Amino acid sequence: MRGFTYINQKSKVKGLVNIMDFFVSGIDMLQKLVVAIGGGLVVVGLIQFMLAQKDHDAGGKSTAVNMTMGGGGLTLIGMILVPMLKNLFT
Repeated sequence: MRGFTYINQKSKVKGLVNIMDFFVSGIDMLQKLVVAIGGGLVVVGLIQFMLAQKDHDAGGKSTAVNMTMGGGGLTLIGMILVPMLKNLFT
């Protein structure tokens, strides 16, 4: 709990900086998690699309394309919007 408590009156600014570093590192982890989930959805969607293409399944193709596009959108959100959260805490 060293970074979250004030040790004495002179170190208030240092404690605040440690808390902000905690939030920034949490946002970095959130960004990696969102991009990884989005990338996983893209890969799974592409695999499902190939299987639906092989089976001539129009409904499966539609579902696979929707999953792929959703994963791509989630990846873009993770790469563009999540880093903007750092400006709220700094």
